Amino acid sequence: MRTLITISSLVLAFAAGWNYRNNSAELEITNMQLSQLKAYSTARSAIVSLEAKRQTALAENDKLFAQLKSEQARKNKTITKQVIRYVESTIDNQQCDLPTGWVQYHNAAATSSMPEHTNTTGGANDTASGVTTARALVTITDNYQSCNDIRLRLLELQAWAREVSREH
Repeated sequence: MRTLITISSLVLAFAAGWNYRNNSAELEITNMQLSQLKAYSTARSAIVSLEAKRQTALAENDKLFAQLKSEQARKNKTITKQVIRYVESTIDNQQCDLPTGWVQYHNAAATSSMPEHTNTTGGANDTASGVTTARALVTITDNYQSCNDIRLRLLELQAWAREVSREH
């Protein structure tokens, strides 16, 4: 009988130890899972916060560029009015034709190309072109305004590219 009690006690002690080890392992796994969930929650909160800041910065950037475009459009309109007023007020004095060489070189510079029929002797082509200085002033003003519009678009594109590169 003593042997039976001793064996029963050993089996019971072994079962209790086995159960304790299983419970300890499950508790450790549960604690690790909770720790991972806390880390995930913290990381998710940080991502949400950064995304909100990024969206705010993008909205501010868009607002600034809209203001810049609006200001540039206002300036372009004012300049165009002033050029037209100047041309109209000096129309009698500005009827002289620009030399053909001047027009060719201006057009070449505007299109980034070689001028047509350049004089190889180095002298200017002084024949009348039919383009008055008043007409040239209007054209040049329009060209500068186009360049400024393109400059603003490029600045906006560069700001967008910088923002995208920060995200990655």
